[in-house]
Amino acid sequence: MKTVIKQNWRQWTTILIFSLLILIPQLYQPGHLIFGVDGVFHYNRFYDAYMQIKEHNFQPFIMMYGFGQVGRYINVIYSPLLAYLAGGILFVVKSYYKLQLILNFSVLLAAGLSMYYMLAVGKLRRQVQLYGALSYMLSFPVIAWIFGQQFTGVGAAFLPLVGALAIRLVVDKTKPVIVVEMIAIMTLIIQTHVLSAVLAVILMVLAYAYSVITNPNQRLKTFGKIALSAVMTLILTVNIWGAYLFINVQDAILPPFPFAYRQQRLMNWNFQDKFTAPTILMLTALFMVLFWTYRKSVDKGSQYIGYLGVAFLLLASGLLPIDFLVKKIPAVAILQFPFRLAPIGIMLITYAGLKALEKGAMSQGIRMVWLIFVKLFILMGIFTVTNQFNILLNDWNKPKGAIPYYYTTLDERVNKPFAVQEAFASHDLSKPWSMMAKTVPDYLPKTSDADKLYQAIDQVPIVRKIEQYYLTNHDFNKAVRNKKIYITWKQKQAGTVNLPVVHYQGTQYVLDNKKVGTNEVKTGPVGTSQMQVSKGQHQVAVSYRVR
Repeated sequence: MKTVIKQNWRQWTTILIFSLLILIPQLYQPGHLIFGVDGVFHYNRFYDAYMQIKEHNFQPFIMMYGFGQVGRYINVIYSPLLAYLAGGILFVVKSYYKLQLILNFSVLLAAGLSMYYMLAVGKLRRQVQLYGALSYMLSFPVIAWIFGQQFTGVGAAFLPLVGALAIRLVVDKTKPVIVVEMIAIMTLIIQTHVLSAVLAVILMVLAYAYSVITNPNQRLKTFGKIALSAVMTLILTVNIWGAYLFINVQDAILPPFPFAYRQQRLMNWNFQDKFTAPTILMLTALFMVLFWTYRKSVDKGSQYIGYLGVAFLLLASGLLPIDFLVKKIPAVAILQFPFRLAPIGIMLITYAGLKALEKGAMSQGIRMVWLIFVKLFILMGIFTVTNQFNILLNDWNKPKGAIPYYYTTLDERVNKPFAVQEAFASHDLSKPWSMMAKTVPDYLPKTSDADKLYQAIDQVPIVRKIEQYYLTNHDFNKAVRNKKIYITWKQKQAGTVNLPVVHYQGTQYVLDNKKVGTNEVKTGPVGTSQMQVSKGQHQVAVSYRVR
């Protein structure tokens, strides 16, 4: 261990410093936040976990504090351990600004170290490993978390570890599988991000297929080790797949938010996209050119890795007919868009390009020229990313706080300038979530009306309906006490009421101190809890119990 540290500490320190360099714009602007397309969604999840920790109310299934206190499934099937980790950090720092800094730094550092490890498994020189790590930290899948809070970026930070497994399986003919390594990495990626785990499995299947064909002497032993790793990984991730299976057996729920025209959401190879210019365009293109030019100089296994990288990048750029495939194979919808494939392509082509740089049949002078280009593009990348970072942070000075209104509901009663900034700067960490929520149908009960709206090309109607029934109806007051959501309201006349809380099979109700039977509650519009009540003042205590 001491030898490893002695040999690599300079490169590790450089990766750490590089992570801080990217964050300099935010470090120099205290209190400034970036809330991209998914920011409200994920920070709401983290706030719910924070409140569970603060009040010792550990409810792993439904959200009692976040998302308008509507008691819906979110964290239980969306990286629950990371949500609790982020909630724990928020509990300690008591600041959304500090939380964002820590999370951004952690994602960048994880991306750099993961890529460094992958390239080390590929037996590249340590200095070349460093260049690959720095370039990957600037790639759009990682930066997508910093600029847009897209959780794909968190998964992308750890995907190179899976790349290391694939490279070992393809290139190493004597020890293609290390069981402990495979268990640890696959457990980490599944606990981190389910979609990234799906991509990881696809990559491992492709790597295993190559190993079976090209390494016949190790077939049986390799299969046995992979089988053992798979069983142990399943045991260690039962909280993810077990909860998912349980929920889908017990309740018919809507999958993550649908997107019409998925084919339009591609990896952009231009200078106009804030996530890709110029790093993804120049660095990734450079590695592709390097690999393609000198591919015959590298070993067959590395060639295969490079071809896979090119294939994934082409698919992410639009060659994958995802709209057609979703119609034929609905399960493909889990990918959502073609650009979700990009992290795999970028990390594989980075390895293949750098391998070609090391092994390519070229003069030392030409090799130095290629290396200068790599360094130059990394330098350009850091300037471009920090410049874009500054631009996005400056949006925080706008009266509305630069909160994107993509399916985000803001309380119409809060319309004064800079109300959003004041809410996020408040010591009361609940304040932002009393005025805004992410209006998405993910994991709501699959009612006939919700399913019909969900399938529509125009998703605005279902967003408006969720707002109407859950978020903008001010006739109901909510509070959390004694590990229950309490809803109070005044019923103007006897009849049906649609309570702004989600009705699942495990949801329990106590109406005016009297337990409500399961046959007395129906699933109302967009999953609300529907029951009959008399005229007057009422209180419902809502909890959840596994059946």
